[in-house]
Parts: sequence; structure tokens; C-alpha cells
Amino acid sequence: MAFSIKDPEIDKNLRFLSSLTGESLTEAVGTAIIERIKKVNSEYIKTKNNRRKKLQEFLEKRKPASSTDQYNHKKMTDELWEQ
Repeated sequence: MAFSIKDPEIDKNLRFLSSLTGESLTEAVGTAIIERIKKVNSEYIKTKNNRRKKLQEFLEKRKPASSTDQYNHKKMTDELWEQ
């Protein structure tokens, strides 16, 4: 399967990386892609977990004290979206 790099700067950097690591151009690209996927996925998971934790904390603080307590939907929505 062919892959064409049309940006001269990227081609130069790829060849430099390949010479540093001793990998072929294909191996260097493959390794770089895998490392980038791991980094982006790790950041995504951290962000997702932080959002989940923030939402759980928000909901815990707003639990009604009893079944007769009412939620104020607009107030909750404004607080959740920090408005």
C-alpha cells in the first residue's frame, strides 16, 4: 500500500527520525502513529474521567434532602454549564 508525503519538511523530519532510530521509513511512521494514538487516547480518557467525576460531584451536591424536595432545573443547568 503506497503512502505519499508531499510536504518536504515532513519528509525531511521522517528521514531524520528514521536515521536516528535505525527504522525503515515505514517503521518510523508506524511507530510514530502508535505513540500518538497512545498519547491522544490517554488524554481523552483523563478528560472523560475528569468530566465524569465533575458530573458525579455536581449531582451528589444537588440530591434532594427528601422525596418532597424539588429540583430547580434552570438553576441546575446554569450551574452545570457554569453560567
